[in-house]
Amino acid sequence: MKVKLNIAISFSRGAKLFVLDEPTNGLDPVARDEYLDLLLEEVEKNGCSILISSHIISDLERICDKILLIHEGRTILSDYKDNILNNNKIIKINNLDEIKGIQGVICYKSLKNNEYSVLVNKDCELLNKYDSITDLEQLMILLIRGKRL
Repeated sequence: MKVKLNIAISFSRGAKLFVLDEPTNGLDPVARDEYLDLLLEEVEKNGCSILISSHIISDLERICDKILLIHEGRTILSDYKDNILNNNKIIKINNLDEIKGIQGVICYKSLKNNEYSVLVNKDCELLNKYDSITDLEQLMILLIRGKRL
């Protein structure tokens, strides 16, 4: 309730930019959903912008238009969310030799049982051979923890 009151007070001032740091941290799933709905309503109704710093990627994926990933003070990724999700795919492979010399492979991460998660761009020929997923959180993990060939 305190969070909702703070939001109402903030929105009542008619600001055009809101800067929120971990705004849904500590909220239960229902309260998080309500809070994100309030943010979206405010943007639509008053045309304001919201800058959110958060580790809850599902929240960002739900409401953000643009994503900026910073790691150790460096920008790792900066683009519109739709571009990121449309231009990058994740596949799983069992043989690391299969990605050597293949254009469009960005990075990979070892999983278990000789399985690898591989981040590729949308033009990578491996997409014709493997099922792919697009998951913003996994994509971010691969960009930070993944190894380059």
